[in-house]
Amino acid sequence: MHYGGDLLARGGGNLSPHKYQMRAWIDLCEARGSSAERYVEAAERYLAGVRGATVSLAVEDDYEVAIQRLYVYPEERRTGLGSGILRELCRMATKRRITLFLEALPEEDEEDNIDLESLVAFYQKFGFHGDIRGDSAMMYREP
Repeated sequence: MHYGGDLLARGGGNLSPHKYQMRAWIDLCEARGSSAERYVEAAERYLAGVRGATVSLAVEDDYEVAIQRLYVYPEERRTGLGSGILRELCRMATKRRITLFLEALPEEDEEDNIDLESLVAFYQKFGFHGDIRGDSAMMYREP
C-alpha cells in the first residue's frame, strides 16, 4: 500500500506528517478488519483445540461480540472445562477491549438440570452483568 509519503517528502500536498500517520493507521485497521472480527478469529483458533464443548461467537459491532452458544457436553460438566473456556474468552476480550454479550438460557437436560439463577451466578463470576427476564437473562461484560 502506498500512502503518499513521497508527496510529503517533496513538500507537496496538505497532509501534515501526523495526519499521514493517522490515515495509514486507519487504512491498516480497515484492511485487517474490526477489532471484534480479529477477536473472533483469535478465539476460534483457541477453540479449535478444545474438545467437549461447543462455542459459537458472532460479531455484533467493531468492539462487541455475542457468545451465541457455550455448551459443555454432559460428560465434561463439572470438570472446569466451561470455566476455562469462559476465562480465556474473557481474557482475550479484555486484552482487545471487546464487550461480550450473551443470553443465559439453561438447557433442559435430564442428566444435569441447571437452573437460571445458578447459570447467572456462573457468568457473574466472570464479570458479566444483566437482568433475568422470564426464562433467560441478557448479560454483558465490559473490558
